[in-house]
Amino acid sequence: MHEWLPAAKVGFFHVRMSHELCVFMSLPYSSGSNSFAFRDTIWLGGVHSHDGPILSLEGYLKASRPTTSKAYVAHIQCTFTFGLLEAITESKIPETLLLNESRSMMIGTHLHSILYTWRNRIRTSGKAGAKWSDLTLQTLKTAHRLLELEVFHPRVSLLFQSEFSRNDMSDVMSTIGCIAEGLSSSRMAFPSHAPLGKEWSFLSDLFGTHRQALLGNGWCPFIVRGISGSCAVQYAMTLSPARGEVQYNHDACTHRNCVANNIDTRNYINRHCALVRCTGCASVKPPLERIIRSLQDQEVPILRVDAGQGDHSDLPVLTSTTFSAAPYIAISHVWSDGLGSTTEVGLPSCQISRISRLVEPILAQGYFWIDALCVPQRREMRKRAIGLMAETYRRAAVVLVIDSGIRSCSTSAPLAEKLVRVVTSGWMQRLWTLQEGLLAKKLMFEFSDGVLDINDLIPSGEDCFDPLLMQLASEVFRLRVYQINPEHFGLAQVTRALRWRSTSRAEDETLAICGLLNVNAFELVNLPRQERMKKLLLTVKTLPRDIPFLISPKLSEDNFRWAPLTLMTKSDTALSVSQAPLESMAECTPRGLLATYFVVYFDQITMTRDSADWIVQHQEKNFTLKVTAVPITILEDTLSVYDCNALLFVEPPGPAQLATCVGVSISPTTGETKDLFMCVHRIRLFATRIGDLELKKCTGRVVQARGLGRMRVLMV
Repeated sequence: MHEWLPAAKVGFFHVRMSHELCVFMSLPYSSGSNSFAFRDTIWLGGVHSHDGPILSLEGYLKASRPTTSKAYVAHIQCTFTFGLLEAITESKIPETLLLNESRSMMIGTHLHSILYTWRNRIRTSGKAGAKWSDLTLQTLKTAHRLLELEVFHPRVSLLFQSEFSRNDMSDVMSTIGCIAEGLSSSRMAFPSHAPLGKEWSFLSDLFGTHRQALLGNGWCPFIVRGISGSCAVQYAMTLSPARGEVQYNHDACTHRNCVANNIDTRNYINRHCALVRCTGCASVKPPLERIIRSLQDQEVPILRVDAGQGDHSDLPVLTSTTFSAAPYIAISHVWSDGLGSTTEVGLPSCQISRISRLVEPILAQGYFWIDALCVPQRREMRKRAIGLMAETYRRAAVVLVIDSGIRSCSTSAPLAEKLVRVVTSGWMQRLWTLQEGLLAKKLMFEFSDGVLDINDLIPSGEDCFDPLLMQLASEVFRLRVYQINPEHFGLAQVTRALRWRSTSRAEDETLAICGLLNVNAFELVNLPRQERMKKLLLTVKTLPRDIPFLISPKLSEDNFRWAPLTLMTKSDTALSVSQAPLESMAECTPRGLLATYFVVYFDQITMTRDSADWIVQHQEKNFTLKVTAVPITILEDTLSVYDCNALLFVEPPGPAQLATCVGVSISPTTGETKDLFMCVHRIRLFATRIGDLELKKCTGRVVQARGLGRMRVLMV
């Protein structure tokens, strides 16, 4: 134990076993997540010594010399659980805190209390905390490196050769990931802490058995792919998919796309309110002429439900005014839940009454807006309503989310469960709801027994150190980022939030996000799809430099062959969020994309996608790249043959680094733009910086580079 730790804290764990248990079980730690740490996990039999000095992580690993693969794997489990916790917290961890009485299972009951105690010691460590923080960072990096060696080298790693089942090994490594994530989160308690720059998700499901279990439990493949982090994967395994009144079939879904929320507008049928067991009632329509008059006056129509009179006293009546007349609630929903319609068709009266019961406790006057009643079917009026869509949600006093999956959960459920229901909901997957949520001044969600403000779903206090809650809350917090700092919410942030979303109307994409980018929807609504994206990019003008590297189909128009057709990329890659000065960004002009890139150029070559890796070599500068075509199964196009004479990088790759690049055909320009190189976007590629030893193993074509360096480029 290090001598610089406060003396009062050094001996905290060095007490009798019974006292240790009493201390930990009485700690004042509480969490909205009910303190889920990890699922009970098989203990492989490793022996953890409570006696002796606290060892470094590497010292703990070397302290035992296993002679069999079984013993080796057991020692790995012991090292990266007890050993890692002790090396970082600088305290002895008795077996009884993490193992059950029979030593057959590892249990997470006390992990949060262990971490809570460590954070309190950090807060009282004074000046010594800086050294402790550095040591913690180095220990976590060492753990990450050692675990990567085990996981990514299966031919030599004994993890893959032991007699333990794949399911047990997945559990063991995932639990190690949970502990590492917990330590990484608690490290943020240090007043100053350098970023770890590492993630532990590679441990979350070593053999894929956890994701298979989730699929077997009915989770959508698309949702399963999106669950990241060992804590989140393990917690999801304790839950079933939402069982709301609307049941979705995910048989046709894939890991890249959920189609259960897509609709066929030609055969669309409204659902009656299951909450009152309505099986059939008359539809109620708002006053069409009043709605149209509001839209013609560039006003957003809003509605209120009044009681019916006379022969129709059992039917609610909709009265209309404009958004300038009264505060109102904007309803945000997904059509697949059965609330889609148009002004001319209306909604079942049972749904109208339900909406009224929802909004009146929030706003006494009861005014609301919902697209199903306030957007006419008539083409010109629909365009006007879409043009006002951003203003509709921006001006609303409250945006209320109605989603059957979220509504299956109680407001009294653990915070982690409420977050799961929100982040896996159909509402979080759809195109239009992104803008609706981001623009909301006050965002609320309907649960089974009440309504919660989004702030009730964002972890606070000690919960901010809970890796499970922070993993789950990241997408929810993203919905608040725009309101916190709208000036810094640009195309990169929109792309990150949009990449996993879907729509049944691809042509609506730019209309659904333009309000976030200060682009007037009226300038786009009458244009065809490709022209809309072009107009959007030209209006935004300043773009991230890596936009040509985005995994997406490209526009087919001259000067814009680099531009994405869609930002819903269904990909882990996203545009970089840069705080760099404007000169390091790209400028979208009618002539093309103007930016500075690192360029490696050579004589023109023609390659096929299925050919072997090829080499670009600049011998004088000792710079060699191995170039690989992106597999066609995950590509944005089906180009089988491509030609190029240059590779463009945002930044030059370092030794052994894999980087994304773009193959282009480049030529010098003349006249006013003679200081530029004009290039045509051809294909997205991977390139790895290699040394002489790796070069000798390559059998593909070798191309000699004519030059390399940073160049001003006009991409067309």
